[in-house]
Amino acid sequence: MVMDPALLGLGVGGIMGYIIKPGKNGEQVMTPIKQDKEQLQATKPLIYKVITLDMATARALVEFPYPADQIVVINRGASVPCNIRVNEDIYQPLDLRDWSELRGQIWRFYITNAAGVGSIDLILMKGGHIVGVPLTGRTIGGGGAGVPVVYTLRTTSTVEFIAAILTNATDEADIAGLVANKVRITGVAILSDQQLDYRLIFFGGDTFANADPDVDAFRNEVELNLPGFGFQIGGAGLWYMSVNGLDMDYQDNDGTSELHVALQNLSAAAKIAGVGGEVVVIFTYEERD
Repeated sequence: MVMDPALLGLGVGGIMGYIIKPGKNGEQVMTPIKQDKEQLQATKPLIYKVITLDMATARALVEFPYPADQIVVINRGASVPCNIRVNEDIYQPLDLRDWSELRGQIWRFYITNAAGVGSIDLILMKGGHIVGVPLTGRTIGGGGAGVPVVYTLRTTSTVEFIAAILTNATDEADIAGLVANKVRITGVAILSDQQLDYRLIFFGGDTFANADPDVDAFRNEVELNLPGFGFQIGGAGLWYMSVNGLDMDYQDNDGTSELHVALQNLSAAAKIAGVGGEVVVIFTYEERD
């Protein structure tokens, strides 16, 4: 087989593929199918702006009027939630710490964060194969219609589960921020000051547990056994644990797009109130019909 000389001149274009054609002496010649420079230039992604969000500066729906087809997110140790709302300031906020990229038809975005440490870089890109993909709940970060998008909902250590919890007792929370009333929970993670055995109990409304079984709103539960399966980093600090691969259908029957959850302490030791007993729970979920 003979290599077509055009293959040696790739500097003027790109190869989409090749075909085999007969040569003058009966040999087979590999002939490239080429893209011209204009087509390559029109279809390649282009980085046109980099924005650094310093967490030392607090923001409340600060508008960034920059269009993009893709935003690559680089988290540089941001210590506080940094929420982005794409296109309209009334849309569902997404914590940038939980995303690596956003894709779709983006023409502006809004940023909200409390003061903290660290920073987040946003690399704004235009062009490429992502042009024209609508920014919807099924394509943002997913890359195509029908591909489920994974969302996260995170509690705050100074808001939810701040009370002392005795053995087998619970602390209840109505956690706002679901993208819909009907979701499918796929994972749960916990960060805890104390190495305790916890159970998360899911309820379908803010009535939570009730002595009347016709009124009780219980739906499901997940155990987070830190003494048995939790870990620390460097042998000190917070305790961590996650449970993935869940397939838990959940519906907020109150219609408020909240997750109604009780944290139960299964350990003999009590959970401490406030500092020293802080807990953060992260829920991973998908929207469902």
